[in-house]
Amino acid sequence: MAELINHPDEMHKLQDEIRTAIHGGGDTQVTGDHLGKLRHLRPVLKETLRLHIPAPLVQRETVEDTELLGYHVPAGARVLIDVGAIALDPATWERAEEFLPERWFGDDDGAAAIK
Repeated sequence: MAELINHPDEMHKLQDEIRTAIHGGGDTQVTGDHLGKLRHLRPVLKETLRLHIPAPLVQRETVEDTELLGYHVPAGARVLIDVGAIALDPATWERAEEFLPERWFGDDDGAAAIK
């Protein structure tokens, strides 16, 4: 909600889309049936979660010996991945610290819109 409040143009686009989707059928609430019509909702959610990651550190355990960026990582080692740093990395994302839901438009397969 904070991102939408700070970006009123995006909020108005999303509000208009929701109003159009639910008023077309005379509904008063958004349901799963409306999701196909809400094209702007998914990019807004993806961009919000990219900027405000619920779990910035992810822990994984290797199942076999491997090499990672030139380092030997033995089987059974726990590796922490800083997903928060990846999400805000300017080498990965164009204008990484800005709220830009349009970077996700046309992203039907779930892949990131990386420059």
